[in-house]
Amino acid sequence: MPAGESSHWTEIKRSKFIGQARLVNDRASVQAVVRARRAEHDGCNHVVHAFRIHLPAAASPVIGWNDDGEPGGTAGRPVMDVISGSKVFNVVVTVARFFGGIKLGAGGLVHAYSECAQGALSALPIVAVIDESPFSLEISYDLYERARQVLAGHAARIETETFGSAVHITGAMPVHRLDSCDQQLRDLTRGRAALKR
Repeated sequence: MPAGESSHWTEIKRSKFIGQARLVNDRASVQAVVRARRAEHDGCNHVVHAFRIHLPAAASPVIGWNDDGEPGGTAGRPVMDVISGSKVFNVVVTVARFFGGIKLGAGGLVHAYSECAQGALSALPIVAVIDESPFSLEISYDLYERARQVLAGHAARIETETFGSAVHITGAMPVHRLDSCDQQLRDLTRGRAALKR
């Protein structure tokens, strides 16, 4: 997801296109960004936008786009296609157009909006977001060091370790690593220890 903002501009047949990308978390923040871009680019003819947001409770991402007066399918949809081709979520890309007096035609508009959106997304600083799950593990002292190595090999973050009659470890690890880590720990302990999720 975005870790900042970016911009990219291009000029095609005297029309100036300014693409900008940034983090959003819901539809209200998308609309706030679009309003801010209109104010920032006072006098532009169009502020086209597209967005993709991952909401925790939703089964699929929320997406949307708007041509803002450009011929249907020549502006917002190409920007959405660029977003869809990326791995970035929770992002809105706006492209402001200042008309230069020469019509670009449908193909020219698709190319211009796509290029500007691609430039903005390419310049966008991003941070990887990994779904994690909490876990706990109780392990005997003689297997503690080897269990720690297994956990480290699965990118586990250890949060607490309590030393009593056995070692009790709590932490979190990427969801996609849980099953293989659990299997390795079961193999290591001959089935006596397993991850509790």
